[in-house]
Amino acid sequence: MQPKVMENSSFPSNSFLPETLKVIFENESENILSINARNQLSDEWLQLKETKNLLRIWKNEKIQGVREDYIDQELLHCAQKVQKDFAENKFVKAARIIGEMHGQLEGRFNTAFLEYRLRTLAYEGYFKIKGIPKSMNHYSVRLINGEEGMV
Repeated sequence: MQPKVMENSSFPSNSFLPETLKVIFENESENILSINARNQLSDEWLQLKETKNLLRIWKNEKIQGVREDYIDQELLHCAQKVQKDFAENKFVKAARIIGEMHGQLEGRFNTAFLEYRLRTLAYEGYFKIKGIPKSMNHYSVRLINGEEGMV
C-alpha cells in the first residue's frame, strides 16, 4: 500500500513519513507536480536562496523572510507563563519552556531553533541561567526581575 500524497498542502518535510517522501521524490510516473509547477517552484527557490534572511515563514500563501527575533516576544510571554504556572520565581528547565512554545506554535519552528532563541535571550539579559547551556536538558532559566516591562 502506497502512502497517500496530499495535493495543494503545505507541511514541513519533517512531518512526512519517509515512505511518503520516497513517493514524492521517486514516483515520477504519477506526475505529482506538472512541469510548469516544478519550473515555478524551481524559480522561486532560486530567488529565495539569494535572500539574506536566516528565518523564513509561510505567510499570505508564500514564503517570506523575517528577522531572526521574529518569535522572541512570544517566547518571553511563554516563559513568563510557564514560570508562573510551574515555578514562581524559580528556575524552569529550558526544555519545559521550549516544549510549551513548540506546542503553541503547532510545530512551525523546530525545537533547535526555539532553544537557540531562548539561549540568545538569556545571553542578552532577559533570563538568568542555571547550569550549562549545551542542550535544553542541561540548563534552566528564570526571567530577570522586572521582566513584565520587557515582554
